[in-house]
Order: sequence, then C-alpha cells, then structure tokens
Amino acid sequence: MRICTDKTNFTPSEAGSFFSISSGEETQRAVIMLHGWGCSAERMEPYARQVAQGLPNTQVIIPNGTFDAFHNERNDRPVKKAGERFQWGDHKHGATYPYQLRRIMETIPEPMPVHLFGFSNGGYTSQYQHSWWRDRLSSTALHGSLLQTEATDNMLEAAQKHEDFKNNPLYISLPFFDPFKAFNESPTASKIMSSKIWPNIVSGMAGHHEELQEHRANTQRLRDAGFIVIEEQSPFAAHNINRDITKNYARFIEAAEGIPPAELILSTPAPP
Repeated sequence: MRICTDKTNFTPSEAGSFFSISSGEETQRAVIMLHGWGCSAERMEPYARQVAQGLPNTQVIIPNGTFDAFHNERNDRPVKKAGERFQWGDHKHGATYPYQLRRIMETIPEPMPVHLFGFSNGGYTSQYQHSWWRDRLSSTALHGSLLQTEATDNMLEAAQKHEDFKNNPLYISLPFFDPFKAFNESPTASKIMSSKIWPNIVSGMAGHHEELQEHRANTQRLRDAGFIVIEEQSPFAAHNINRDITKNYARFIEAAEGIPPAELILSTPAPP
C-alpha cells in the first residue's frame, strides 16, 4: 500500500502548523492526532504512520500544539527552548480553547468522516473538541487522559440540542482501571517488568484515586444519557503509545464507521 508524507506547508517551529500522512490512492477519511504536553507533531509521526498503514485510504493529520510549551508556568516540566515543544492551551486560554482545530477542519472536505485522537494533554483538549466539532467529528479517542467533569457537562449540554451527537463514539484507553490485572494478562508482561514502563504504571496510580473515581462517574453519566463510551484496559503506561494501541485504534475507527451503535456498545463492554 502506498504511504505518502506531505510536509509542503509544515514549519516544525510554528505552533499550530501541521502535516499529513496518507495511505492508498483515494482518501475516504481523515484522522487528526494530537500530541501530549511538551511534544510536537514530528514526535507523533511514527504513530500516525502506523495508523495510516492500518487504515487504507486515510489521511492522518498531525499538528503542533497551538501554544508554545516553553512559556508554560509549570516549571517542574521544562523544555529545551521555544519552538521545539508545544501544548494545547496555555495558562490564559486553557486546553478548552475551542478554535484549535479550525485551521485543520478547513482543509477537510465535507462530508468526509473525521476522527480525532488525543494523547495525554491532547486527549484533554479532545474532550472539548468532541463537543465543539460534533457536526464534523465521527468519533473521538482519548489515550492517557481521564474524562473531565467540565468536558462531560459540555457533552451532555450539546446532546440536549443535538440528539445525533450521542452516536459519535468516545473511545478511551487507560491503564488506570486495574493495572495489576492488566499487567498479569499482558502477553508482554516480561518485557514490561524488565523495562521502565511497569514502575511508571504503579507510580501513575499514586494520587489518582479521586480523579479515577471522577472519571468513572463521568463515563457512567454519559452512558446513562445514551452516549457510546468504549473503554479499553491497556497494560501500557499512560504516557506511551505503541503499535498495539494504534492497531486497536484503527480497528475502532472501522467499527465506528461500519457497525450500528447498539452493536458497537454490546461488542465492547466497559471494564468492571
């Protein structure tokens, strides 16, 4: 299958600049992949390529965050210099800033399906983009990002005015539900134990109990309102993306486009 990368108008040091990776001969869908805090579009490129390889006739769009992470006030997470690392939102606008995808959306012809993938900080802003771009997004996926109460409120409010919005599936991949169970059932358990990933899973649980309970309550609120919320237990640390995750995501997109909502819910029950 033909894979093409287009960086014609991409400027690596420019916030909001983006490029794309396309598979196949005729584009049938677009996937937007948002990186985490202090990262960049180019660092997401290998994972975007994996999604493109798993989904023929797909354009995967990878943008830099719309704000420079160098100017973030979080001094515990410094970056090298301005123009190298980015984030979604800043201390003034926050990650809820609604117009961060406008430049990208203007390049995608309607009614082509558009799927949004957000990792960590990118997942946080994706929760809000899911509501604001409800008429253009076919689905939204979060990896390593807990579902926020304010974002959930926005989704519920939008659904009161736009009933069809509930049919846009929300896919969440997290290690927080039961990391020990996920580890024991993982075929790559020995690799995880011998690496730095396992300590990160354990440490990632510390201090997240209240946030996890909030996340579970929010997913249940959405389900009770009729939303399609699919949760996947991941044996990998929240700050990691790998081929298994992108492969599962590609399969989710195929399901979201081709399976009726009721069957999609039944085929992917929430973790206990």
